[in-house]
Amino acid sequence: MANRTAGFLLLVDDAGRRNLVRLGAIQMMADCDELHDTTVLVVAGRAITVPRPLDEILEAIERQQFGGRPDGVGDSQRR
Repeated sequence: MANRTAGFLLLVDDAGRRNLVRLGAIQMMADCDELHDTTVLVVAGRAITVPRPLDEILEAIERQQFGGRPDGVGDSQRR
C-alpha cells in the first residue's frame, strides 16, 4: 500500500511495516520482479520492498508534487 500525506509517502512494506518517507529522501525506485507488481525503493540507504507496481507509486508521487486528487493509490484509503 502507498498513500501520500503532506509531502510524505506512507508505504506499507511486504512485511506489513509502515514507513513514512519524505519524497525528497527517495534515492531510487525499481521494479522488483518480472511481473512488475512489486517495487523496491531505497530511502536513506535502506531498501523498502512494497507489494505495489512502480507505476502506482509514481502516480502517488506525481499527485503529491503537482496537486490533484487527495486519495491514495489503488484501493487503499488515505489515513
